[in-house]
Amino acid sequence: MSAPRPALEAAAPEPTPTPTAPAKNGGKPPRGIAAASRSGSVRSGPPPARLLEETGGTAGPGTYAPEPPYRRPSMRAAVGLLVIMVVLTGVAYPAAVTGFAQLVTPHTANGSLIDAPNGTAIASSLIGQNITNQSLFWLRPSLTDYSATVSSGESPYGPTDPLLVNLTEYYIGEYGLNGTTAPFDLVSPSESGIDPDLTPAAVLVQIPRVAAASHLSEAYLLDFVNSHLQLPVLGFIGPTYVNVITLDIDLIAVEGH
Repeated sequence: MSAPRPALEAAAPEPTPTPTAPAKNGGKPPRGIAAASRSGSVRSGPPPARLLEETGGTAGPGTYAPEPPYRRPSMRAAVGLLVIMVVLTGVAYPAAVTGFAQLVTPHTANGSLIDAPNGTAIASSLIGQNITNQSLFWLRPSLTDYSATVSSGESPYGPTDPLLVNLTEYYIGEYGLNGTTAPFDLVSPSESGIDPDLTPAAVLVQIPRVAAASHLSEAYLLDFVNSHLQLPVLGFIGPTYVNVITLDIDLIAVEGH
């Protein structure tokens, strides 16, 4: 009889392959590892002493060397920056703004000057003048004699100051407004002292005096003043006013003197 066969042992199951993440760089090892492999040695052990010193002995992933110490800027850099800013803000910028204004509005850029028929500048529409001719319209009082280079240097009188009453009565007599309702413009100085504008009421109240001195009718002067009214911008921005400088210059041309 043949010997009985030994029982077959159960075959061990084959191990299931573990999925792995796709290798970066096309499956190539990092440069450092590849270079070390080629050289036959892979560096191991603690980090270099220099890296430990820079990172305070805590070298590891995600650590960085501290910022370099602050260095005070040199005098050469400070002077260079100063020169650049002076050229930009003191030369280039003013020149660009002035050039642009000369191209867009040369009249206002040059001071809104008004020339006589012979080409001589006789006034600016932005600065009042001391007009005393009886045949012309007068500006409001000025504490600086209409000088653009002198500040008023005097505060207006308060409502309880008795000098305010005396000054108001003086202006009423000076402008010949006795027996009339004096407009506020003609009995109080402007803040700048060179304001060339008046309200229409302050101009119209002077028509009897101008008519008597210029031998022009009051009706003509009324139409003349109305033609010089400056209306509000867009109909509602700012007040209606009259520029007395341009009004008188046009009146001089009418009167012929």
